[in-house]
Amino acid sequence: MENNGISAGKNTDTSKKEGLKTILDIAAILYQVNDMKLALDIILDTFTELLQFPKIGLSLSNIALEEFQLSYHRNLDNVFVKDFSFNPYKLINGHSINLEEKTVITVSNGELNVHKQTYKIDETIQQILLYPVRFHEQTIAFIVLVSDTKKPILSTEQERLLETFSIIISPVLYAFNMPVKSKNSFENIISKIIKDRVYESRLVLNPISFVVFRIVIKKQLTDSLILEQAIIEYQKIFQKMLSSKGDLIWLAADTAFFIFPNADLFMVENLSKDLNEKIKEITLQDESKDMFILKFACISYPQSGDNSREIINKLWLKLYEELYLMES
Repeated sequence: MENNGISAGKNTDTSKKEGLKTILDIAAILYQVNDMKLALDIILDTFTELLQFPKIGLSLSNIALEEFQLSYHRNLDNVFVKDFSFNPYKLINGHSINLEEKTVITVSNGELNVHKQTYKIDETIQQILLYPVRFHEQTIAFIVLVSDTKKPILSTEQERLLETFSIIISPVLYAFNMPVKSKNSFENIISKIIKDRVYESRLVLNPISFVVFRIVIKKQLTDSLILEQAIIEYQKIFQKMLSSKGDLIWLAADTAFFIFPNADLFMVENLSKDLNEKIKEITLQDESKDMFILKFACISYPQSGDNSREIINKLWLKLYEELYLMES
């Protein structure tokens, strides 16, 4: 019988050599996409090809109904009932849904009990995993994985990659699902989110700041495993220090964009300096500390202007100036 579960070993070599760097490179493409279907295609292609998840879906939130709808998927046509949806605050097969961590749902005899209603699904399915995608302190989607065995659905390596990729895709899913405040449908992801945050800032008359960070490696790393370790380490630092304060968006393996609500320029510059000190403390294998330096550019609204393109351009120019001064 064909194994419909998740292969724990297939992507070992790929993930070790390319994994995180490739995923972050994909982000640079995703954040320029202005078509929802194309964005979802890229996301699911990455899941099935790079991460080696053969059966996968995305349940996107329907804010009005407080439900998550299986909106887009790969190879799940005969697995779920048509238009499968669920309320995360109600039980599925007796399991409560965790909005912050993965939930594994066991399945017996092809039955799925959702909100006291029973659905018949593919009888070979033994487990369903719901992995939350969070952005701006909210769960906005679930990644859905299925398995025909009772073994762990994810290997440690796969779960690490899935966690990283969920962070990458969260602003994309948020931007396409957030309330529309502009008639311009050709903006990229970051422009949409900036416009949304500026709109919120105007409503409550609070400042908001924007930062572009660039990780600069002082010594060239030729070993791909050491490079991957470096990415893991500084991503953890960024996540710990920034994710609870605002919107963190990775543009590439070494570049991040951050939106800091309710913060003026003084606050965000101090936070950036503290982050730089933490980055300097990273030690890789036998290498000494202080291998990395964080260059950053900050601007605040309303001093920056309220045009998203103008805000982005000013940030990039300031960052280039910082990098140029460093080389000089």
